[in-house]
Amino acid sequence: MALKRLNLTYALKDGEITHISKVKRGLECGCTCPACGERLIAKKGQKVMHHFAHQATKECEYGYESSLHLAAKEILSQTKKMVIPPVYVHFPKSYKGKLLLSGAKEITIDRVELEQRFNNIVPDVVVYTGAKRLFIEVFVTHCVDEEKLDKLRATEISTIEIDLSKIDHSITKEELTAILTEDSELKYWKYNSHENK
Repeated sequence: MALKRLNLTYALKDGEITHISKVKRGLECGCTCPACGERLIAKKGQKVMHHFAHQATKECEYGYESSLHLAAKEILSQTKKMVIPPVYVHFPKSYKGKLLLSGAKEITIDRVELEQRFNNIVPDVVVYTGAKRLFIEVFVTHCVDEEKLDKLRATEISTIEIDLSKIDHSITKEELTAILTEDSELKYWKYNSHENK
């Protein structure tokens, strides 16, 4: 089951992220893998779900994840908006429940960058809104672990994780757009500087 989710449904065509439904069958698709740059074949048969396969026999381990990162960057760059999750303060060693600091709210996006290095960390997506920046981690196969979380805390830049690990690999651009730009339970804070203060 986990292997199926690694099937590529997005690829690069003329430098743009493209869904399998938008291209011709076979090598005529003119697409390449967003992770390794190898030429792809669009497999659009009757029995198996449509997907891209590498022309070479060896499949790329990071193709699917890279394609979702690219799709997320493109969507956020085009929509120029995103609903960020609510912020709560937690009291782990107390009888108190969590306290709501601010509800989910829509932000306006000025600019989006992909995998830019900040000190010793490379977030999947960086969103700029006004004078602030926000990291977005797209969880496909590996969630943010404690080591990365410590590095995120050290940057003091708020970070949202989007959990796509259980999403069907045939996710459409419309479905991904809804998760990214609307209020969604799949989107949550891994680190929030406001909560930390």
